[in-house]
Amino acid sequence: MGYGWLHKPTNVQRQKWLKNPHKFSEAEWRYRVLRPGDTVYFPAGTVHFVYRHPNAGHTLAFGGHVLRCSTIVQWINAIRQESINPEVTNEELTTAAFGFLKQVGVFVKQALASADHEQIARWGGRESIEMFLSLKEKLLSHQTAGKVTKKTKGDV
Repeated sequence: MGYGWLHKPTNVQRQKWLKNPHKFSEAEWRYRVLRPGDTVYFPAGTVHFVYRHPNAGHTLAFGGHVLRCSTIVQWINAIRQESINPEVTNEELTTAAFGFLKQVGVFVKQALASADHEQIARWGGRESIEMFLSLKEKLLSHQTAGKVTKKTKGDV
């Protein structure tokens, strides 16, 4: 089994990928074969895929999500892209994601209110916090307006 990723895409390449994720091939893609015991971490929003050779026998793999405080802007941008075009992910954009958004909003507002430079820096700095809060409000207003696309279990 292995994985591949879009290596350092430009903004233009990323926008083209967002428009047609299943056929995009205009940038550099890299891949790696995984060995038993390997662990992989991708930053939020990394365009990637996982593959498995059909004759390779049984495979057990686990995936998950990690939110780093210092990358909240990348994270919310990934959620925005998934909400606009559900074809860029094979996961359902659930209400849990919006719950996390709200909670992170609480945390960053507390950091700003504390005026503690160390706490603010943990969240990527004042500029990142302000950008996150602005993007969060836009995303939540789209959700309220019914413009956020959610996949159903049958969509993959």
